[in-house]
Amino acid sequence: MRKTYSLSILLSAFFASSPSSAGTGVPLLGLTLGGKFPAIKQCTMNQVGSDKVMCWIAAPTRGKDGMLGQINLPNSDTRPSWAAHGSFQVSTNGAGDLETLSVYGADSSKRQEIVNSIGARFGQSNHESTLANGDLYDSWNKGPVYITLLCTRRASCNVRFTSDDGNKKELARIAKVKAKNAARPASP
Repeated sequence: MRKTYSLSILLSAFFASSPSSAGTGVPLLGLTLGGKFPAIKQCTMNQVGSDKVMCWIAAPTRGKDGMLGQINLPNSDTRPSWAAHGSFQVSTNGAGDLETLSVYGADSSKRQEIVNSIGARFGQSNHESTLANGDLYDSWNKGPVYITLLCTRRASCNVRFTSDDGNKKELARIAKVKAKNAARPASP
């Protein structure tokens, strides 16, 4: 039976309960989560949507902590059908290691197929619930890959794969936000 929760509570619980696990990288959809992200160029107009080249769809956001951006990921017959036509976003750390890989736009009617696909490789999800707005949320918080799946009622499913280092960074960010919020006054 599904329980109803808010997304912020679920994400906080997911990251807070995630175990630490050292890893050297996990092959995932043609990339290595936790491994070096390849140096790629920005796509030309003809390369966007190409099955042959990996490139940045637009210039990535760059900072001291790494890069974030949407990429064109060449389609492969080895990619599950739910990820075959998705949009992909990646983030790296300052050393250039891939910390997150997100797949956006999978058909929400394929939610169970996505759960089964991820489960076949990473085991059963640790948590599944229905959010207050009716969206469905699943998570696998087992290192070295931490996974969240959010399927909206009417549109699409989004999957986020996070490395150990990315998970540790998110835990630190959540702790900082909680500390800041705890210091706020209870009333205006």
